[in-house]
Amino acid sequence: MNARTLLGTIFVSVVFALSVQAQSSVSDLPEDSSIINRVWKQNQVFPREKIYAMTDKSAYIPGDTIWFRSFLVDAATMKENSISRYMYAELISPTDTLAQRVKVAKGKDGTFCGYLPIPYRIHSGKYTLRCYTQYSQNWEEKGCFNRPINILTKEKEGKEETEKRQPKNTDKFHVGFYPEGGTLIAGQLCRIAFKAEAENGSDIGVHGWITDEQKDTVCRFQAIHQGMGDFSFIPKPGMRYFAECHTGQGEKKDFALPLADENACALKVERRKGNIYLSVVKGKGFPEGTMQLLAISRERPIYAQTWEPEKYISFPDSLFKSGIMHFFLLKNQVVISKRSIFIAQRGQTNVHFNKKPDSIFKRREKVDLELTLIGKDKKPLNGTAALTITDAADLLPDSLQTIDSELLLSSDLKGTIEDPAWYFRNNDTGQADYALDVLMRIHAWCRYDLSSILKSDYHTPAILPETSMTINGKVTTRIRRKPIAQATVNMHAQGYQDIRNTLTDANGHFLFDGFEYPDSTVYMLNTTKQNGKTDIVLTVDSANYLPLKGKYAPKTNMQTAKDNLVSVQYVDKAIRNISTDGEIRNYLLGDITVTARKPRVFLTRYEIAADKVIKEEQIHKSGIQDVGSFIYATTGVDFFNFRGSAFNDRVIVLDDTKIEDDETIKWIMYGGMNKEDIQQIEVLKGLKCIGFFGGKCNLIISITTKRGENGKGADYTDTNFSYFMPLGVQEPAEYYSPHYDKENSKQPDLRTTIFWKPNVRFENGKANISFYTADTSSTYTILLEGIADNEEPFHFKNTIFNK
Repeated sequence: MNARTLLGTIFVSVVFALSVQAQSSVSDLPEDSSIINRVWKQNQVFPREKIYAMTDKSAYIPGDTIWFRSFLVDAATMKENSISRYMYAELISPTDTLAQRVKVAKGKDGTFCGYLPIPYRIHSGKYTLRCYTQYSQNWEEKGCFNRPINILTKEKEGKEETEKRQPKNTDKFHVGFYPEGGTLIAGQLCRIAFKAEAENGSDIGVHGWITDEQKDTVCRFQAIHQGMGDFSFIPKPGMRYFAECHTGQGEKKDFALPLADENACALKVERRKGNIYLSVVKGKGFPEGTMQLLAISRERPIYAQTWEPEKYISFPDSLFKSGIMHFFLLKNQVVISKRSIFIAQRGQTNVHFNKKPDSIFKRREKVDLELTLIGKDKKPLNGTAALTITDAADLLPDSLQTIDSELLLSSDLKGTIEDPAWYFRNNDTGQADYALDVLMRIHAWCRYDLSSILKSDYHTPAILPETSMTINGKVTTRIRRKPIAQATVNMHAQGYQDIRNTLTDANGHFLFDGFEYPDSTVYMLNTTKQNGKTDIVLTVDSANYLPLKGKYAPKTNMQTAKDNLVSVQYVDKAIRNISTDGEIRNYLLGDITVTARKPRVFLTRYEIAADKVIKEEQIHKSGIQDVGSFIYATTGVDFFNFRGSAFNDRVIVLDDTKIEDDETIKWIMYGGMNKEDIQQIEVLKGLKCIGFFGGKCNLIISITTKRGENGKGADYTDTNFSYFMPLGVQEPAEYYSPHYDKENSKQPDLRTTIFWKPNVRFENGKANISFYTADTSSTYTILLEGIADNEEPFHFKNTIFNK
């Protein structure tokens, strides 16, 4: 096997891939008996997305904003050409509860840029930013990206630092053993990787020795990185072997190694001088015969040939892209051994900028930077990136998780890996490569089920990519909940000239798609039978989000690198920055003790100023059914004829949402709403309305439903009407950066994120940015992460000085 043959195989595979890219289903694709084409076919009918999110900084305070850029790439090409239109970003608490969620649409430039406002009333702790698409849910917990987010307060700062330094509990630990190629072969020299973990899943250092049944020592071993290491020996047929393991805290445990097999074989890999050498280790009882070798790199099948295992096969590293390669050994269409390796193509993408590391700038001075992106051959590259500049005296970027460590490594590993970026930033490349090889033998994960693919039994996605917003549901009879076919369902997005209708199918289901509106848009749906009657029930399906518990609970690396620790002054500075942000100064109060009488609690913000408050008990006692007549009988207020004022001077509020369209108002007031669903009504007249809606109305009627309190929204489960506000698209916003050549602000500039630009574009290898320094003398950290057109992610960090 030589490089020319392999390149020819890759070319044929790529041509085949391009020929089927426009086809959408298994039946559309041409059948081919070859292994490589079957794997390509699987990849085309079910392509995989990968996700990485970069944030403007690594730590925040309550009331702050998390700015982020999500890179959604095709796993095979590393290009941002996914057909998913929306990305979901969630802030998840340390107790696995949802603190915030936004839905970000793909921008015109193909990027996903958004922000997550952090509530003021939020506890400090280790939170998680989780990003995913509807389509990526097909891979369950492997389909989302998790990044640790520190939220700090002054009161908790000291406690958190103490918790970080607590030693690991190694009273209960486990050591797993992983023979190379999957099987321990009797009578042959075998390499076995191992990993030691504490009960909480964190790694621990161990050392010890291997003994046989006679208690004779066979070899010694010691973990070399994050509880992992390897050792080699020749197992005898029928002999059992044991590992005596010791931790640094003096704990000792014995573990049995897997039994050696005389009737099996295993793939063996050697890496020497830029080449990959593959051979087969066979037991005495393994039957003779030819086998096949299949190689997959970045989801792409790149090699499949018949192989006589008495010979070795070699490949030059330079033929492959960075990332994990999987080798499968097949016999009679069955996988009998698997070996994964990591290809580290260092230096493929390089970033330079036109300022020297010792460049010094004055306070509030404009800084112009020209960034250059070049390949290993010094030729310019195009690409896209996100850039953040932070004050190094406050905090430094997260060094444990980077775009290359996530897209090339972590996303293709099973389990949680502590500090995956270590393998990329370690200057000792020999040590890093050795540790990577051990990591591959323990944690490598491949999404392909080859046993099914080889039988032409292809997997298809259960959830299709989301290309527009959708609203779907069902129409049934009121009593027996039988589906109603051919019922007309109408939908209106309030505030937009968009009224559409559709018919239910034979099972009573309906679907609206092909629209997109911002978050907080209110939708009104109603339905009628073919005969025009409305004695039916309309139900809207809930949105599909990733669960928060169980295997979906975020398993982020909560280790804290030495250069990630936040300064003591950071929280105080961040609070002062938020407090003085904008023209209005806010005052953040610390904890206080209230000794006065407990204040009255109001159900809504309108109750405190209301002329009349009608409680649930009074509403239910009345025999008047429609809401408008009941309000008139109770308060004397006729909404439609109130003191002769213009109609737009009157406001109906339902569950703290202003009702905009006339049809919905009439439906509420003329009997469409069930009075039994109402918890409270407030009526505000004249001057009492000044504090609401810009003081431009003379009458406000606020209605709170039983199911609508606390912002949950009304749920009319037994009517032909639905009025609700699903999660809509986040409206784009730009990170504020001062321009002191145009502004003359006297407020102190206390920015902790000096500059944030989520969509830096390199054209002909060049990109330019400009920003202004802040007031504090400090060192600034520049972090740039992105993807070049050579299909390689890149990570760049440097510093400049502000004096």
